[in-house]
Amino acid sequence: LTIASTGLVSMTDGLAVTGTVTTTNAYIDPSATAQGTLIVQSNTTAAINKGGTISLDGAYTGTSATQYGWIIGAKENATGANYAGYLAFGTRPAGSTSVERLRISSTGLVTCANGLAVTGTGSFTGALTVSTTSTLTGKVNIGSANTDGSAFNIRQGSYNQVNITSAANNGWG
Repeated sequence: LTIASTGLVSMTDGLAVTGTVTTTNAYIDPSATAQGTLIVQSNTTAAINKGGTISLDGAYTGTSATQYGWIIGAKENATGANYAGYLAFGTRPAGSTSVERLRISSTGLVTCANGLAVTGTGSFTGALTVSTTSTLTGKVNIGSANTDGSAFNIRQGSYNQVNITSAANNGWG
């Protein structure tokens, strides 16, 4: 698919369209400046987790097609007149349906399902919190998120087990 600066849309099968192309859920509008040139939108009533989805499909055996993954931009909440939205990516494991793997919230928070693997050097600006649960009952803090001012601590519940401060006032639980 090629979209020229003149708005001409062409595909390898010879389709060429000038102007706006509209279907139920997607349209190409070369004059659109606020949203973009290719717009994929849901035609459902506004609700949480509803929005435009791009399905990424291909043949898995012979010419039989299946979905390998998807990208969705969707409403983050059920509040009317609230534009907060997220961007999510899904993939399909063998023998199952596609599931969400990565989400970027409207605030920029990135959430990865099934962990995060970094090959090479990782870099963080700010604090890093590592926790075994969403309630942070056991956690490791590195950086400025530590409420006691320490540079590094390991906590179990509300008790510090290991504490290292910049003032070399170090203690073991």
